[in-house]
Amino acid sequence: MRERELHSARQIVNALGGIKDVAELTGVRVKAVYHWLYVNQFPSHTYVTMQIELYRLQYFAWPHLWKMTGFAAPRRRRSPKA
Repeated sequence: MRERELHSARQIVNALGGIKDVAELTGVRVKAVYHWLYVNQFPSHTYVTMQIELYRLQYFAWPHLWKMTGFAAPRRRRSPKA
């Protein structure tokens, strides 16, 4: 597991400074950010903007948290059976 890895929309929003900061960064209303938290996904048009800012802050977020085809949630590794 990577250090400073983010696994949910709430973690991403918190890392980016909170709901108001994310709304300003992405150019949407605060109400939209609350909706993203509720569905635990971001719209695809916010991917590049948010990833650039997360990279600048030295965070990593999985692409499946944005509504884009081709990205699946990472599978958990199963422990080997003895």
